[in-house]
Amino acid sequence: MFAAVNRALSHIRVLLASIVRDFNNVVAFLADLFCAEAIPVAAKLGVPAYTLFLSNLMALSLLLRLPELDKTTTCEYHDLPEPVQLPGSLPMRGADLLDTIQDRTNLAYGLVVELLGGTSSSLKVSS
Repeated sequence: MFAAVNRALSHIRVLLASIVRDFNNVVAFLADLFCAEAIPVAAKLGVPAYTLFLSNLMALSLLLRLPELDKTTTCEYHDLPEPVQLPGSLPMRGADLLDTIQDRTNLAYGLVVELLGGTSSSLKVSS
């Protein structure tokens, strides 16, 4: 999916530039987590950009903590000896974390960690 977004960036740039040019009242660019690679495109056009996260707060808390967990642990999450402490949540066993992050050798895992490393300041949560 990230490759598809990267291939589409030039098209997003052209489309967003034309929208900004034709409509002077563009107030923000919202991208979901899978399209966050497009945020710098909006920033270069002077449009405030945000990552929109439509899942539950526990998943958000886990994903925002994921870059730190990645740096401070070496084993697979299902092998963690202690529960993972998430802000605003009860401690969770590593085996109970999202299936999609259980395999740290998966390319998608690395992309998600990299992507999340810089999104917390631009994240908007649907309440």
